Amino acid sequence: MLSHLPSVLATFSPFTLTVMLFGTFGGLLVGAVPGLTSTMAVAMLVPVTFGMSMDLSLALLVSVYLGAISGGLVSATLLNIPGTPASVATTFDAYPMAAAGQAGRALGFGVLASFLGSLIGALVLAFAAPLLGKIALTFNAYEYMALIIFTLTCIIVISGKSLIKGILSACIGILMALVGLSETDNIPRFTFGFGQLEAGLGVMPVLIGMYAVSQILDEAAEIHAPFRVTKADFTLSDFIQVARELPAQSET
Repeated sequence: MLSHLPSVLATFSPFTLTVMLFGTFGGLLVGAVPGLTSTMAVAMLVPVTFGMSMDLSLALLVSVYLGAISGGLVSATLLNIPGTPASVATTFDAYPMAAAGQAGRALGFGVLASFLGSLIGALVLAFAAPLLGKIALTFNAYEYMALIIFTLTCIIVISGKSLIKGILSACIGILMALVGLSETDNIPRFTFGFGQLEAGLGVMPVLIGMYAVSQILDEAAEIHAPFRVTKADFTLSDFIQVARELPAQSET
């Protein structure tokens, strides 16, 4: 299972690490802009990697993808608009911290959590990917049904006291997921004769639209209020302090 790890580790030369550093930084810039997805960034870089070696091109594409996923926390923290679907949960706590004048601290927690999550995820994937692949190939209707029930259970847990709002949001999401061609019989659903809707509604446009529209309406309602600039000043010492506070925050 781990026979491929020595050859993988041997490819991490200083030049490869430098390319990954610049790729991650570029991905962060892409992810910080709402509407620019990680998939789009990777697709735009694919022609650039044609002249590279396989190891270097994969390292660049993966670093750009991870950077773009993590970059979504910037707009989620400062604008309450998730830059990526993975940054939706960041708006729950990070934006209130930014509104309270702790934008830099919120960004520090987000960057640190993203780094640790990516590192742990990469290690788990390296050791458990073959086993997970074998398990995924055995999935049938019963396992998929269990996943659906687990998803609905997560919605109930996240909703908390606002259970009705959570159920309504889930119903709206299910209705949006029904748009497009059926995967079983290839019949158009809720396309209303528009061929563009046969491909369905993308998760990213739907999330950006729902969060961005509501936030823009809130800002428009306060258009006559005094203009407020969110300061995100954050130094290296502050980042170290956030790293020290993270274990205590995770326990609470």
